[in-house]
Amino acid sequence: MNIKDEKVPNPQRAAEQVEASRFLQDGLQALSPELKEAIVLRDLEGMAYQDIADMLSVPEGTVKSRINRGRLELAKLLMKRRAILGMSV
Repeated sequence: MNIKDEKVPNPQRAAEQVEASRFLQDGLQALSPELKEAIVLRDLEGMAYQDIADMLSVPEGTVKSRINRGRLELAKLLMKRRAILGMSV
């Protein structure tokens, strides 16, 4: 009987997760403050669009636009960095 303890992290997987997190943080830092803030509040904090709009004192449509533009810009940045670093997908 072979029991694998799923709660014990695989060291390689843990290192990959740290690297991926650093990679994402670097990408977020390259965004404008407005785009970064909207993405962090929505995608990392899980806030609702209207709550973000209220917090930032902007219309909900502006929040959605910033999130969309930010995601697109972040994707482009990460793809470029991945190509430069020769990282696998």
